[in-house]
Amino acid sequence: MEINITLAFQIIHFFIAWFMFKKLLLQPALEVILKDGADQRRSQQKVAQLRSDVAHYTNEKNAQWLGYQRYFDQKMPHIEKEKDFFLFRNLGEPLKPVVVDHSLVRKEQKFVEKKLVKKLGQVHE
Repeated sequence: MEINITLAFQIIHFFIAWFMFKKLLLQPALEVILKDGADQRRSQQKVAQLRSDVAHYTNEKNAQWLGYQRYFDQKMPHIEKEKDFFLFRNLGEPLKPVVVDHSLVRKEQKFVEKKLVKKLGQVHE
């Protein structure tokens, strides 16, 4: 088997092309992919931190709310009977419905109509 000069040049050219491909194309692409992965991990960490902050804030607000409820329960006067409650005291009998006489309503309606016609008649003239 003979190794001639063209085979040697092809091997040299192959390694030059492979080195250029690796240096000019693969390395920048790999850096972009690694940078994107790092950005994604940082974003996931931020989301996890924000979720834990929200959970902590929610727990804090729930604890405050429970404290307010306990304070209110302790300070609120207790009513044993509804009739002792000041809103229901001395109400008396319930209100009776008002009965409207429709003949009076019609009479007033005709009176208002006459006044409007009189006023509008003065405006047109």
